[in-house]
Amino acid sequence: MKQNRSNLRLFAVLGCLFTLPVVHGQILTTNWTGGHSGDRFDRADNWDNGVPEAGRTANVGGSSRVEIGIAGEMAVGATINMIDSSFIERNSVSTTQFSDVLNFNDSSSLITSELRVAPGNILNWNSTGTWTTAGEANTPNFTSTGGTVNMSAGVWTLNGNDNTDSFNARGDNVFNMTGGTIVMEFRMRVGQSTPATFNLGSGASLYIYSLFMNTAGSLLNFAPNATLHIVSTGEFNARLGDGFVGIDGIVTTDSEDFIFGTPVTQNFGFGDVEYTPITAIPEPRAYAAWA
Repeated sequence: MKQNRSNLRLFAVLGCLFTLPVVHGQILTTNWTGGHSGDRFDRADNWDNGVPEAGRTANVGGSSRVEIGIAGEMAVGATINMIDSSFIERNSVSTTQFSDVLNFNDSSSLITSELRVAPGNILNWNSTGTWTTAGEANTPNFTSTGGTVNMSAGVWTLNGNDNTDSFNARGDNVFNMTGGTIVMEFRMRVGQSTPATFNLGSGASLYIYSLFMNTAGSLLNFAPNATLHIVSTGEFNARLGDGFVGIDGIVTTDSEDFIFGTPVTQNFGFGDVEYTPITAIPEPRAYAAWA
């Protein structure tokens, strides 16, 4: 009789365990299936395990298109992996934002007018794909208020206008460019009110119209043999000593660590532009805002 009562208690405990609800967050991975609701990121029927949530991993593969309807639609705290030839598209002049980690791999790509990296964000661009405009004038642009960007491949063509930076990194942002190509039609700004760091590797190609660095502590670091291409008539606004000085043309201060090449005319889709390559000779010191 005692044995029967013990068995009944055991069965009761097991029954409670098996009838406990499954916590949604225990499903750590969700994969894109698409084909519903305009391929919107925030629609559950486009994912096999629901919309990505904080702490989860989301995978988008094939040649899938993911539509972003509002600026913060991807700001869900998940790790998002774009693989194969998949792409993210936001057909709006507004910003695209994300949270936690966004990875572009293989030949995946991005179509948006602006990408914003916030504090705590990590963007890893290891794709041979491109970042291009969604069709609006003077876009796309890159803005960072913090976080980390690692770029090793692919092509970004950043536009802008006289009143808009093509590239604006601030808020203790760190941008590591070890490969790929970035072409900026207008200003590159490293540091604004708060410092930022841009590390240029020897395998990367960086073309800029002008460079603004006017916040103490901001860094543009050249790896050995890294080359920066600056418009021959561009303007540097570099912090020199305790003052802010605008300098027209190529900065030659401390140029013993650099080789200034012959200007080359190139066209990246917005007309012929004459660039002068500035190449760091092997083992240069850190080159901080030409200060």
